[in-house]
Amino acid sequence: MTVLKVCAIVALSCIFVFCMASVGLVGYVATGGIATVTVDTPETDFSIPVPMRILDLGLSVARVAVPASEFRATQAELHETLHQYRPVLKDIADQLHELPEGELVRIVTDDERVIVRHAGGKFRVEVLAPNTHVKVTVPRRAMSRILRRTLDLSGRWSP
Repeated sequence: MTVLKVCAIVALSCIFVFCMASVGLVGYVATGGIATVTVDTPETDFSIPVPMRILDLGLSVARVAVPASEFRATQAELHETLHQYRPVLKDIADQLHELPEGELVRIVTDDERVIVRHAGGKFRVEVLAPNTHVKVTVPRRAMSRILRRTLDLSGRWSP
């Protein structure tokens, strides 16, 4: 009977640890924000929630998972691409929380329309083209965090 009690206590302890780890993981993912990507074409119609912590994790794991030469090449490319825009991008990342709500950008051509809005703490990008409707929504805090991490990665480059 004592062995049965010990097994029950161990089983309940394992279940408790698993539940707490699951709650912690869900909390970690939720605090990072969830982006959504929606695509509507004649061939496809889907909507995907994307936990932004996946990008954080990817940026963190890249240092050890990607071969050093590939990682340095990516840093060099980021540095080359972002170097001249770095001060502006840093200011944008610092000021995203003060950005007023409303339409930020509208590009209209004969057959396409792109609209970027800031509303409810989220950036919404909508692309309308013949037979295609794409919407991407990214939380402001996640956008700021990912932009900062990308700038940090590009700024630490050394040949």
